[in-house]
Amino acid sequence: MVSLRRNYRPISLLPAFSKVLEKIIYVRLNTHLLNNKILSLHQFDFREHYSTDQAIFSLVDKILEAMNQNHVVGGIFCDLHKAFDSVNHEIFLKKLQYYGIVGKFYMLIRSYLDNRYQKVGWNKHYSTWDKIQCGVPQGSILGPLLFLIYVNDLPLINKDTNDHKMILYADDTSVVITAPNYTDLNIRANLLFHNINTWFQNNLLLLNLDKTLYADFFSNYTVKRMGSIQYNNTNLTNAPLIKFLGLMIDSNLTWNHQVDSVLRRLSSSCYALNYVKYTLPVDILKLIYFANIQSIMSYGIIFWGASTTASKVFILQKKTLRIIYNIKPRDSCRKLFRDNQIMTFYSLYLYSLTLFVFNNKGLFDPNNTFHQYNTRTNKNLHLPSIHLMKYAKGPYVNGIKVFNHLPHTIKTLEHSPVKFKNALKNFFHQHPFYSIKEYFEQGNPTWGSRGQRDLLF
Repeated sequence: MVSLRRNYRPISLLPAFSKVLEKIIYVRLNTHLLNNKILSLHQFDFREHYSTDQAIFSLVDKILEAMNQNHVVGGIFCDLHKAFDSVNHEIFLKKLQYYGIVGKFYMLIRSYLDNRYQKVGWNKHYSTWDKIQCGVPQGSILGPLLFLIYVNDLPLINKDTNDHKMILYADDTSVVITAPNYTDLNIRANLLFHNINTWFQNNLLLLNLDKTLYADFFSNYTVKRMGSIQYNNTNLTNAPLIKFLGLMIDSNLTWNHQVDSVLRRLSSSCYALNYVKYTLPVDILKLIYFANIQSIMSYGIIFWGASTTASKVFILQKKTLRIIYNIKPRDSCRKLFRDNQIMTFYSLYLYSLTLFVFNNKGLFDPNNTFHQYNTRTNKNLHLPSIHLMKYAKGPYVNGIKVFNHLPHTIKTLEHSPVKFKNALKNFFHQHPFYSIKEYFEQGNPTWGSRGQRDLLF
């Protein structure tokens, strides 16, 4: 019963008028943080134009890039105990002043945190009111932004070294550490973890050592070993499998566990679809497909969609289409995909990857930044040196290849995001690719023909 009580979190019940005022404060505070570039680029949650895909890409690409350079890689995945409820008000207010929030606006936020009370209700019994000593209100508009400010200086730990990369997603803190050999990796990982834990202690946040994990990442050519991080005579669990923002990441980055997880969820949806197919019209079945099947397939697809075992997901997708449109197991689905504006699994992968590259152009360099020659590929994205096949199949390299191979008629729309996305979607609806290889093999000068342009709009 004690362990169950620890899992409860206070949720603030706020009146509608309070939320209106919070929204006004939020907009002004967020504008100040953005205009002065205060918020860390390592934080990906509760921020406009940031997403889980960007956070996962930051982690995965750092691992693959290190492997490509023949470095060894480790990762620390921290779990904080009641992070939002542990924010110390005095420490927070000092940080607020440091970031330039002073005067009446500072006093306004201080009054927002001060003199808050809470009580516990259970089975029609209520405790007395008690003053809240720490924490930001959960369920509020302003609370998440205040927490981001509180942890904003965490990535500044060991900022002068380039042997690690920190990824923050609200209260989830993950770090990728690289080194030329395992001896250096062990030293760097232990030192960095000690510094991280010291920061948490100084800011009165409690690290849950039982749930904080360490992982080694290997290429197929790296000698496997089980590293360890020790703190206060406690060894962190060395996990061969990490669940990071909903994706199952194994130590070899094969994505087999992620594919298995997707298959289990799709199989359940497929079974339910088969059960109701005779009672619902096709239009409703199609809506169910987009809501319960394509949504599952598309999450994080840019990372695992090129894996060897991903073909199993495509097989299950075709089975789902045969259920919806009541066709025989041996009949081809290619025409069904095209006629019903449904992307195949591989078209969905290519579409999602291209959109990611388009929306994150700052992560990629065009060829004309490396030379000024007026070549045919001058405006294409620059492909890095590749020494490892796993890196070649990763989202960074594959994203460049896929984007560079787009039809010229779509590339010319780069400066018009809405037209670009519409043209891209139409292209992959009209081309139900059955493999990634098929996409590259079909590319030819007719991509930019008039007939092709008619398909785009």
